[in-house]
Amino acid sequence: MSLGEFFKHIPFKKIFKALLFTLGLLLFLTAGYFGAYFGKDYWERLEGPNIIVPTAQVYRNETYLLGLRYPLDWQVAEIKPSFVIFSPKVAEGEKQPREYISLLVSGNAGRAKTACEKDPTVCTLVVNNITGDLTSTPDEEIAFFSKEKNDFTLTLHKYGEQDFGKIFEEMVKSLRFVAAPQTAEGTGGE
Repeated sequence: MSLGEFFKHIPFKKIFKALLFTLGLLLFLTAGYFGAYFGKDYWERLEGPNIIVPTAQVYRNETYLLGLRYPLDWQVAEIKPSFVIFSPKVAEGEKQPREYISLLVSGNAGRAKTACEKDPTVCTLVVNNITGDLTSTPDEEIAFFSKEKNDFTLTLHKYGEQDFGKIFEEMVKSLRFVAAPQTAEGTGGE
């Protein structure tokens, strides 16, 4: 058999197709590997951890151990621990909105129990182990609740210029009583 006859019997088309298939498969697997390695996760690892920008800041009343969240672009004026005002920050020269949110704490020794205190199933405010009443008037939105010897009233004062209803709603949802800070003496530390 001559060399020419030998090459006539070799199926070059099948060998070529097999090589193309193998090359295509190799390219596909390589692209998958590098795609997974250099994909979105890879670039995020290079950039470092994602920092979640806070949408709120926390107010904590150390006297009554009550905490809540309020917007980053708002300010707190603690007139005294039992009277706190939350209002939007404004740039110098801008007019302060008349709307604001206040927190008032008062003693409840002399008052009768509310319907909510007598029967928690009628409470309209239930959030983070706090039960109380939500009331709405044209001039105010009020969240009223009690703990031990104190009544707490969070109020949105409305004057029709700004609508802070959603902000008030989020503040109410964030209400919670917090534990007292531990000291070395109280924890058995030294």
